[in-house]
Amino acid sequence: MELTLNDLNLNLIYMLKSPKKIYFPQEIEKTDKRIYVKFEHGMVQDNLEWDHESLIINRKWKLNYDGYLNLPFKIMSKFDPSFYIIPGIVVNGNKFGKGNYPRPNLNEKHSFREDRCTIPSCGIVEDSEYCIGIFTTPAPKEELLSSIALYKLKGNLYFEISTPWEEKPVQYVSKFRYIRGLTKYFPINGTFQYSRQYFIYTKKLDSFIKGYYDVLRYSWKKLAKPPEIPRDWSDWMRKKVQLAVNVFYAKVGKAHGFITTVINPMIPLSPTFSGGFIGKSIEIAFALYRMYLLNGMKQLKEIAFNVTNFLTSRMLPNGLFFTDYNPALHQWYGYRIGRRKDLNTRMMSEVCHTLLRFYLLARERNEPVKRWLKFVRKFSDFMVKNQLPNGSFGKWWSKEGNIKEDLGTNGAYVIWVLAELYKITKKEKYKEAAMRAGQYYITQFIELDEYWGDTLDANAIDKEAGHAVLRAMLYLYEITNDDEFLKAALRAAHFVASWQFTYNVPFPTTSPLGRRKFKTFGGTIVSVENMHTDPYIMFAFDFLQLWQYTGDIYWKDRAIAGLEFVLQMVASEHDTQGYKEWFVGWQPEQFNHTMWAYYGLNTLFPNKFKPKGHYTGNMAWVIAVTMGTILDIAEKFPEFMIIHPRPIKFYNNFGYRISKILRDLLLRIIPT
Repeated sequence: MELTLNDLNLNLIYMLKSPKKIYFPQEIEKTDKRIYVKFEHGMVQDNLEWDHESLIINRKWKLNYDGYLNLPFKIMSKFDPSFYIIPGIVVNGNKFGKGNYPRPNLNEKHSFREDRCTIPSCGIVEDSEYCIGIFTTPAPKEELLSSIALYKLKGNLYFEISTPWEEKPVQYVSKFRYIRGLTKYFPINGTFQYSRQYFIYTKKLDSFIKGYYDVLRYSWKKLAKPPEIPRDWSDWMRKKVQLAVNVFYAKVGKAHGFITTVINPMIPLSPTFSGGFIGKSIEIAFALYRMYLLNGMKQLKEIAFNVTNFLTSRMLPNGLFFTDYNPALHQWYGYRIGRRKDLNTRMMSEVCHTLLRFYLLARERNEPVKRWLKFVRKFSDFMVKNQLPNGSFGKWWSKEGNIKEDLGTNGAYVIWVLAELYKITKKEKYKEAAMRAGQYYITQFIELDEYWGDTLDANAIDKEAGHAVLRAMLYLYEITNDDEFLKAALRAAHFVASWQFTYNVPFPTTSPLGRRKFKTFGGTIVSVENMHTDPYIMFAFDFLQLWQYTGDIYWKDRAIAGLEFVLQMVASEHDTQGYKEWFVGWQPEQFNHTMWAYYGLNTLFPNKFKPKGHYTGNMAWVIAVTMGTILDIAEKFPEFMIIHPRPIKFYNNFGYRISKILRDLLLRIIPT
């Protein structure tokens, strides 16, 4: 059945699939607003709703059958795309990066479960003139999950949403691990009825901007609920502070830091003090200092200064520095978890960006550490002097100052540092180097709409790559007032938004997240390699800035949705989420929203030990990112949130003391 939308011809293909046979229609009848399709075993009725943006199809199946059926919603087109995206799973074939994750191409049929997608079973294609996006309403329960496949066959392009889901040719269940593909069917015994809504969005493109941006906005309007957050975040912040000082902060000899990963009862799973990426000790320290200014607790200030001073004590003569310290080995690293002695641009920049902000705030309170400013300037001077010919700042450097690798977006974090430094020094060299780098990230990432290589535990297209560039563009707009950078920031923001859930994934009611009625709406998927949801909420501040600069409420709503998400799963005195009482404030790093897990027994036997609906990971970066973002928003956008002083509990009972002794002993003897 042919339909025309915005001059594009689309053909609806009707069928029913059993394990052994495909049933095609016996008769099709069309009116202006309905399509009636007669099958051997019943009928399908499509009610058509047209609006100026899309066609909405309300489909109802009425069948009489004995056996198993899968119900496809299938569309064929002669469209030949140059770019395609399945939000949360695939960006133009996932060509960039080096990991063993799905890399589908349109010449083969690959299908993916609805709950892997940030828009339910959404497929988007575009060329230089048109964009087509198709998605469905979210499944209300696990048994009704659908799937999406985009593929080309004999010169035609197909969109196929199947209910129940199928994943073929394989299922991606963990890093580097796949299992055999599977098609699910409804078991039918007699009369069967089912209804579902489908959206077909088409648009003629009128600029260089990607068409998928409009599909993101349209799906948000159709599916997203109005987000809501409380204004008072005082108790939420109290819990985070308690976790930082009771569980993560440690002193080993002269070394001070926040342990990268700590599990119950207080085992240092990653016994390293790290300044950036998954440790972010400097960011936690800065957050504690800001809380000290609110509540006057001098212990917080003392911890903040001790950690910061220690982790900025290993600068090399050339201006580079080690960010990670392993207490058991008494050794410094560029990235301890990766066992790298090379120095990472992102991690050094994260340290310097926060260090400069810490210095400025302490200076306002007449207690600056002048060495911190010199530290930042020396690093920045190295980056300006050694900026690569293409404008990048590279990804990995040797301690001698030689470039080792220039891939991905890690260098965008240097722009954050240079922009902040320019604001206080007014030295043009920092601004000029930042602008030159900005042009590199515009041409190499923003204009391609493919951002990759940012996280250090993967090498793939990922959300954090988009965020690194987004904030860099906002910084450049701030110091130049050039609309080119604001437009670039908006493009990067749409990429970040493509990783944010527009709906709530259904969970098995027996799973840990199902029992807790966990909501995925507003949360974000990590990458095409690491397919779990996490509380990486930094983007909310940037989205609010975009709302402030443009007046577009869309960005405010997405920011608030992200904040609503991070209110969940924060351990309290009444529910420590399976951990000891002193873990009040812990929030999982990983929420398994689909059949994928980072590690564990359930990745070896995923069909038996279902990974979906489980959570794990008590990591320092979660404290840093969530606390830092909330403090930033409370400071710049107080109309959304306030933070009042709350008493901070320092645990000292017998169980805590024994666990802390064990933790500190393990820090001294376990090197990994």
